[in-house]
Amino acid sequence: MKVRYHVEKGLFEIDGAEFLCESFPRNELNKKRPRDARDIFFGRDREGNIFPTMPRPFPKGKFHIIEIRKVPKDHPERCYLGAYYIATDAFQWLPVWRYKKGRGYLEPTKELRLDSGYGFHFCPYSTSTSSQGCGLFRETKALNAVIKLLKRDLAQGPVSFIVL
Repeated sequence: MKVRYHVEKGLFEIDGAEFLCESFPRNELNKKRPRDARDIFFGRDREGNIFPTMPRPFPKGKFHIIEIRKVPKDHPERCYLGAYYIATDAFQWLPVWRYKKGRGYLEPTKELRLDSGYGFHFCPYSTSTSSQGCGLFRETKALNAVIKLLKRDLAQGPVSFIVL
């Protein structure tokens, strides 16, 4: 199975089929999350510790799709993740930001933390094209088609994929 995610093109490719899947986080670089933002984003490391940072697009490199998770209807993030979440082991190092409650972001520090939790999903209750770094499928049909293609190979173990 050949799986590639073209992050800048917004395309998820699996065995030659392409699906629109964007990773466009709001951050200070694209001015979609200005420094005076009141909505501070917290990254999460592999141990579950959170830290203030500016989200970044899906990291580039070679990773694995670990599993397809069904998100329970009563899960607090169901409205954001949708019914299914394709979990990966993708990660990247992000700077920890200083911030002040009520004022927003102040500045990045020199401290770097490993940010994980990148995956793919469909956000059914929003017309927003932004994510916190995950690949966001634009149509539920696309996500369902990808899940169907992945299930067979995932039964044998993690599926390798490349992010370009």
